Amino acid sequence: MLNQRNNMSYYGKSEFFRHLHIERLDGDVTDVFSDHPRTVRTLPFTVITCQDRLDNFTYCGSSCIFDEKEELHAAGASCWVIPAGVTHRFLKLDDGHRSVWVHVNFFLEPNWNILQFYRVPRLLEGEIGERICSLVRILAENRHETLPEICRLKRAEFELLELILEQSEPLFGLQNFRTAYQDFLPLLNFIREHLSEAHGLDRLAREFGTSRSSLEKKFRKAFGLSIGRFLLTSRLAEAAKLLRDESVTCAEAAEAVGFADQFAFSKAFRKAFQLSPREYRRNRGC
Repeated sequence: MLNQRNNMSYYGKSEFFRHLHIERLDGDVTDVFSDHPRTVRTLPFTVITCQDRLDNFTYCGSSCIFDEKEELHAAGASCWVIPAGVTHRFLKLDDGHRSVWVHVNFFLEPNWNILQFYRVPRLLEGEIGERICSLVRILAENRHETLPEICRLKRAEFELLELILEQSEPLFGLQNFRTAYQDFLPLLNFIREHLSEAHGLDRLAREFGTSRSSLEKKFRKAFGLSIGRFLLTSRLAEAAKLLRDESVTCAEAAEAVGFADQFAFSKAFRKAFQLSPREYRRNRGC
């Protein structure tokens, strides 16, 4: 059983959770055949995919390689949970199977990925896997036109997060993050609102009445990464979201997140997600 103060549910009634959002990006039921691309990917959202047999095809289970070194295999029906930022590649084991999948962001405003604070199991089988897959099917149905359907969808989103957290182990005390998050929320919102501007750390420090070195030191101590890294990650995640809209060109996405040079944008995007912006647009499915 998880330590209560390390569990997100402990803060369910606090001001902390006013900033919790779940963003379902897309989902579907896809019949996957042997010619389906199986590229190495590092995506800016959480992928949850449930794989099972397809009529008239021999099902051989599923396997996925993480960070090009750890391989996991499921002999039967499986549920894969791949948090944002995790490098992965599914292997070809058969000529056809069915995948029920959803892409979702679990985040605190403005864009702080909740699952980064947990060691999330990549593969879930048995009863818990079946429960998660039943929720994924609801999210993949794309039915949210009436108010009852919207309520059903939102309930499934939060139940999905709850089940994932129950199976996960916190990486460090959330109390420390909670305090730091509240302190830095104005800065995080400022960054979010000005992603299109090429502001440097000196400007950020001036905006918040401190020195650059002090800002960098406090931010790294609070969140475990540099503020420069957070800026870049935020820009690329927003660009990936924009690229889901077919009417937005790569150049427009780059400009919208503060990249004046499209070559530099493409290079940074590929380094972060293992795909060029155009490849990401083509291969972001299950």
